[in-house]
Amino acid sequence: MSLRLKLVVVILAVGLVPLGISAWTTLSLHQRAFEARTAELHRKAAEYGAASLEGYLEGTSGSLSQAVRAIDWPSLSDEERTGALRLIFKQVDPLAAVALLDERGQGIGSSAYLTLDSPPDPQYARHPRASLQLLSELAARIPFDEGRGAFAFGELFDSPGMAAPLLPIAVPVEGPKKLRWVLAAALSLQPLCAAISRVGASGASAYLVDPGGRAVCRAGEEGRLGTVDPALLRSRGPGEQLLELQGPKGELRIAAVAGTAAGWRAVVEQPAEVAYASNARMRNETLGWLALSLAVALASGLLLSRRILRPVRQLLEGAGLLAQGQFHHRLAVESADELGQLSGAFNHMGQEIEARDKEIRAFNEELQQRVDQRTRELRDAQEQLLHSQKMAAITGLGAGFAHEINNPLTAVIGLSQVMLNRLQARDPGGGTEDQKVLEALEEEAHRIRRVVRTLLSLSQNPGGDGFADLDVRELVDGAIQLVQEKLAEAQIEVVRCYQQGVPRVRGNSAQLRQVLLDLFNNSRAAMSGTGGRLTVATSSIAQGAVRIEVSDTGRGISPEHLPKIFDPFFTTKDEWRSEGLGLTVASRVVENHKGRIQAQSEVGKGTTLTITLPAAPSGAHLA
Repeated sequence: MSLRLKLVVVILAVGLVPLGISAWTTLSLHQRAFEARTAELHRKAAEYGAASLEGYLEGTSGSLSQAVRAIDWPSLSDEERTGALRLIFKQVDPLAAVALLDERGQGIGSSAYLTLDSPPDPQYARHPRASLQLLSELAARIPFDEGRGAFAFGELFDSPGMAAPLLPIAVPVEGPKKLRWVLAAALSLQPLCAAISRVGASGASAYLVDPGGRAVCRAGEEGRLGTVDPALLRSRGPGEQLLELQGPKGELRIAAVAGTAAGWRAVVEQPAEVAYASNARMRNETLGWLALSLAVALASGLLLSRRILRPVRQLLEGAGLLAQGQFHHRLAVESADELGQLSGAFNHMGQEIEARDKEIRAFNEELQQRVDQRTRELRDAQEQLLHSQKMAAITGLGAGFAHEINNPLTAVIGLSQVMLNRLQARDPGGGTEDQKVLEALEEEAHRIRRVVRTLLSLSQNPGGDGFADLDVRELVDGAIQLVQEKLAEAQIEVVRCYQQGVPRVRGNSAQLRQVLLDLFNNSRAAMSGTGGRLTVATSSIAQGAVRIEVSDTGRGISPEHLPKIFDPFFTTKDEWRSEGLGLTVASRVVENHKGRIQAQSEVGKGTTLTITLPAAPSGAHLA
């Protein structure tokens, strides 16, 4: 192996092997973390879609059941029953039609629905319009027998002109003489489909799969029940890995599935190419930088070997010419390093040999012996010099690489500090754009040094959750004390109702205090400008739990908004504003403490928010 090839191999090994190992390790860690994060986001989106479906069906069924129970059907006349059906139809926006059936399944009175040619009415602006075909299809799919015994859902179906499929519903109604009537309704999934379409990350599509295995609310299939991949039907819910599906154009797609108790599934799909685009881009960039580093290292090795071997080759050539008797030959001195000094010494030797050539002719034999001796010495010196140069080159190469890593980094840090000191001396107030840039530069340089030192010693700090046994009364009093002045300024009276003997709870005092502060600030905002009374009550309840109630006499929350106040995607045009964490985050904090938070409100009379937490040390989970 030639010296040039050895130098190039050493440079590539010293420069690229650590860089390649570091880049590959970092890339692998990033890809695993990104894939785990992507799987988690898709699973959470699917779970949220399933929860939205359950909330939608439970909310609608609860509204229908409550409305049915509130009406004394046997005592009503035909006209009054028709009016009651229209009232129920008006109260539940997604309903397309409502009808009352007797024990034989025959209609009682007129059904409530909007025809396609009905004049616009603001009271029914959100109701879908029904056709005669829709009523016929509804009549064929009403779960009549099941509905006579309990609340029941029928088979989902499409209807012309509808933007989303319809779900038949049967609600039991007590008729005259204890007869079992049924209230039949067609529920549109359009609001649910609109909510589901907003679930998922950018580039992802979310839809539902009904118990019959048909796709619902899928983009591009509006108003139709589509087919789904059989792998989705076999999935039982979120797992550690995402499902891999084949798209309609042969592309690879990833999907997360979350199921409900009623047999529905929420699916979040995304093309794998879109989901893992960041990984692909980082991999390509890493390979590109490695290729660039390889080219630079190879070019550097070739250049260095050329600068070393060229003088040595000239020295060898000159020595050969001297050995042939060409004493006038001289070497070109191109540098002041050891090789240049060697070339100068060689030239000086040639000059001496040439000057004394005439004097030595008379003593040919003696001169020949001396020349032979000097030639041997020169060859020995040359070999020793070559060996020394090889060792010096290798040693210098290693030191140079260490210097290349440490010295420029030290210079960057030092120069950044010098420039920062100059800027601070020039502008003691600080805050200029140049100073921020230099501070960022210094911070990144220190980060490089830390990365180099600690790359192989990465560890996770396990930390702690900060939970401890807390006195509920002290916790509530501490939170009230923080907002006492603001409440007094707003002319709000604080009433404390503390039950004796309330057990302690286990939790994070800072998080729970922040939740209480958010509730107090919301109550203060609700009573802004009018004053009022804020009542805070603590009590112990059955099953080893503690209840904290925060009640105000503010303006209250409208019934249509109340079920949505903990929804992270809920928005309203109401001017009532909250502060701090907000009810969504407050709900999550309470859930992290294995508790629950509930709200009750009446417009014009006030709002009550109830927090229920498990008592220490039982740690019972309040689902």
